[in-house]
Amino acid sequence: MGDSRDIDLSAVKEERVSVYLRLRPTSEAHDVYSFDSNKVTIQQSKDSAKTSTEKIFSFTSIVDEDVEQIEMYEKTVQPVLNQLEVK
Repeated sequence: MGDSRDIDLSAVKEERVSVYLRLRPTSEAHDVYSFDSNKVTIQQSKDSAKTSTEKIFSFTSIVDEDVEQIEMYEKTVQPVLNQLEVK
C-alpha cells in the first residue's frame, strides 16, 4: 500500500488460473509416476494389501526436473508481467 503507482489490468487477458508442475524425484521409492504433455499419473503401492491406487492430476504445463529456475520464471511469471503496464 505504500506504493502510489497504479497497475492497469485492462491489458491482461481473462484466463483461468495457470498451474505449472516442476517434476522432482518421488519421495517414496514405491511411488511411480508417468506424465504426458499436461497430466501426471501417480501409482501408489499399498504394501499390506498388495494393491495400488492411481491418481491423475492435470496442469497447464509440466516442466522437467532438469529445468533451471530462470527458465521456470521465464515460462511462468514473465509472460504475466509482460501483460501488465505500470503507470
